[in-house]
Amino acid sequence: TAIISAPNEQVFRITFSPNLRGVQTATIYFLHNAAPSPDSITVTGRGIAPTFTVSPIVVPFGNVIVNFSKTDSVTVSNDGTAPLVIASVKSNSDEFTISPTQAIIDSGESKKFYITFTPATLFHRSAQITFYHNAPDSPTTLYSYGYGISELSIPQSFLSFNSVNVGSSDSAFITATNMSSSILVIDSVTST
Repeated sequence: TAIISAPNEQVFRITFSPNLRGVQTATIYFLHNAAPSPDSITVTGRGIAPTFTVSPIVVPFGNVIVNFSKTDSVTVSNDGTAPLVIASVKSNSDEFTISPTQAIIDSGESKKFYITFTPATLFHRSAQITFYHNAPDSPTTLYSYGYGISELSIPQSFLSFNSVNVGSSDSAFITATNMSSSILVIDSVTST
């Protein structure tokens, strides 16, 4: 509301706060005591916002030797109408790291983020990697997992000989596989 004495003027602030992307239109009415009343103006504005899409949403690493590393990537895309600002990216496990941890992705563009898995222990390892950004669905979390394995792989955990006559012998084979890229030296093989 306003009272405007002659010959003065009044400036009205009109604020546009879009809830949706795209063109928005509204009509503003001024009800007053002069004829003809009301007066109206049509206002229009365009709501812009980034979008956040990550692919893939699950990153499996398979088998990785303990204390060795393997790197894979995900792609983040912005199909929105404003820059996508990724303020931070965090992993809930020290065995899974991500780089970069911040980025700005322009409208219609995409960027790769690299996840490195370095298992510290054997067996199944997993992590949630969370992107904090300015798109409407923030934060966004992806899942990654892998298996920590030993450098030496012996797939058999049990070996059974058939009946062997006393004083005779029989033999069987066990395959030991070096899973690393370096030379593995087996100092001795003993039985108890």
